[in-house]
Amino acid sequence: MKLSDLKLSTKLIGGFAIVLALATAQSLYGVYVLKQVNDKSTEISENWLPSVKLTSDLNTNTSDFRVAQLQHVLASDNAAMNAFEKEMVEVTATFEKNRSSYVKLISSDEERKLYEAFDSEWKKYLSFQPELLKLSRAQKTAEAQALINGEARKAFDTASAVLIKLIDLNQAGADKASKEGDVLYATGRAASLGALALMVLIGGITGWALSRSISRNVNQAKDAAERIAAGDLTVDVRSDGKDETAQLLQALQGMKDNLTSIVGGVRQNAEGVATASAQIAQGNQDLSQRTEEQAAALEETAASMEQLSSTVNQNADNAKQANQLALGASTVAIEGGEVVSQVVTTMKGINDSSKKIADI
Repeated sequence: MKLSDLKLSTKLIGGFAIVLALATAQSLYGVYVLKQVNDKSTEISENWLPSVKLTSDLNTNTSDFRVAQLQHVLASDNAAMNAFEKEMVEVTATFEKNRSSYVKLISSDEERKLYEAFDSEWKKYLSFQPELLKLSRAQKTAEAQALINGEARKAFDTASAVLIKLIDLNQAGADKASKEGDVLYATGRAASLGALALMVLIGGITGWALSRSISRNVNQAKDAAERIAAGDLTVDVRSDGKDETAQLLQALQGMKDNLTSIVGGVRQNAEGVATASAQIAQGNQDLSQRTEEQAAALEETAASMEQLSSTVNQNADNAKQANQLALGASTVAIEGGEVVSQVVTTMKGINDSSKKIADI
């Protein structure tokens, strides 16, 4: 199906749907990336960095504890020893607090193994504490120094080395999480910019195609309407597609065809009227000629009527004379009738007499 076959509403909805889908996908992916970055940030702030701090604090605690031990060995009076023993108790309490907090943050098998190795070596180191305090209290400084710098030092150095590894491991974890966050940020930024570019491209192409499709047909419809309004019915209105603008062009084509048919009929009727007018003019001319001839005939008729009137007057006079003659003739006829009646009577008498003579 061609783009021009779709309705304008379908085109517009489709175009906006594509842009909205891309915008939605971009937003969802952006939220996903932000969540990943936030997770990495949370991991750094709530795990790696606290672990680095706590392991560093543990390292400080162990160092403070050993320093207090060395000072205890070197002390010569009970008051100083008591102070150093109190300090070692306080450091041990702080150590246990930091250790308890750190254990909750262990997040890998490697880290747990290192911690267990450290814990084992530190306990081994602490195992020398009772003997060391005993020797220090007894002012056996040389033996105490031999112990603290001998087997105890080996355990302390091993524990410290493992603790340094824990610090390095957590620092490396923090650095890795930070780098992963940077990668996620860069990936998310690139994906967002790519989606934005794609959205702009598709939106631009869709808008250009829609505006071109609509403006082309609308401009053609405008030009056709202007030419038809100016009386030019030879305009050729072409429409491609089935959208509303194509239907508008089809309607204009139908209107033009109907106007052409109507104008043709009006022209034919006008030609008929012109022919009839010519015939009427010719008839009027003939009628005028006949009227002139009739007027001449009427003049002749008037003259004849005058002659006839004179003749009628003469005939009236003659009729009067004839009437008088007729009256005279009637009188004579009446008188003649009486004579004839007498003659008939006489003839009847003669006839009767003749019959009698015959009978005789």
